[in-house]
Amino acid sequence: MAAEHAANPLLYSRVMGGRENMTAESTPWWRDAVFYQIYPRSFADSNGDGVGDIDGIRAHLAALVWLGIDVLWISPFYRSPMADFGYDVSDYCEVDPIFGDLAAFDLTAPAWSVHPETGEWYLHLFDPAQPDLNWDEPAVVEAMHDVLRFWLDRGVDGFRADVLHTIGKFPDLPDDPPAVAGVPHCALNDVPVTHERIRSIRALIDSYPDERVLVGEIYLMTTEAIAAYYGEGDEVHMAFNFPAIVRRLQW
Repeated sequence: MAAEHAANPLLYSRVMGGRENMTAESTPWWRDAVFYQIYPRSFADSNGDGVGDIDGIRAHLAALVWLGIDVLWISPFYRSPMADFGYDVSDYCEVDPIFGDLAAFDLTAPAWSVHPETGEWYLHLFDPAQPDLNWDEPAVVEAMHDVLRFWLDRGVDGFRADVLHTIGKFPDLPDDPPAVAGVPHCALNDVPVTHERIRSIRALIDSYPDERVLVGEIYLMTTEAIAAYYGEGDEVHMAFNFPAIVRRLQW
């Protein structure tokens, strides 16, 4: 097929979710949306070959959400002879191999990777080099509590716990619905069992003298959701309020 010039860059699905709450009288979502253009070749290189790619974009979705971006406008990444750096398109329905493939674009199982030695799939909400621990396993819980004791015994005043709300997950690990495609799962992971696990951590910390503190990075999309992780004064002492930061930046 002869190369054609890209008529329009691709408008990617909204980072922040779907349109299910729109009504006939509501303002179209795009009227107030924050658009961010990405030139994939130079945005982020995930595999070290010197060329940005779709996996590189995916790896930075959390940061884009934090910045308040609603829409990603991605410059052409279609299959191309690259005479004009991707704007000369040879196949509008394929991803050029230098940027990845359709599976990468579809975000197919982005939180799952195959362990090369065992052939088994494992979950990682972040980089594949950071497998998620299974807090349903009592031995994992005890090991992590031992880590806390190790430092508390040495006199630390407390902990800032990264993405603390992700230590609980639904047992069947369901896929996220299409309406929130592109939103990092860590921003959606709000599971009741997590509160029980945080209360257990808080009880351990409270068992030490001198008012040790637990600060949670609870990366959810509303202040109300984050506030639930204070519990009845028996979960985190303090939590980051990311939605308020984003609103202030947008203002």
